[in-house]
Amino acid sequence: MKRLLTTQGYGRNTTRCIRTEFDFQPAGRRRVEAAFDAGRVSSDGGLLLLRELTKSSGVFRDFAACFRDHRDPSRVEHTVEELL
Repeated sequence: MKRLLTTQGYGRNTTRCIRTEFDFQPAGRRRVEAAFDAGRVSSDGGLLLLRELTKSSGVFRDFAACFRDHRDPSRVEHTVEELL
């Protein structure tokens, strides 16, 4: 969903499109959606946005490749990337 926002700029009106809803990867069987029209709410939703950005950019995958993992592979529950 997009809405139009009209602002004053240098003596004339300018119009910008602003996304008010974002869909994220599902969390299990639950649909995850962010909408920014609720006023003041918890900031925990920023973690979902961060997750999406890091998955799409691969920044943690690339950063994890900088580490040498000396742990016993048979006892490892979480990869270095997951720990980051």
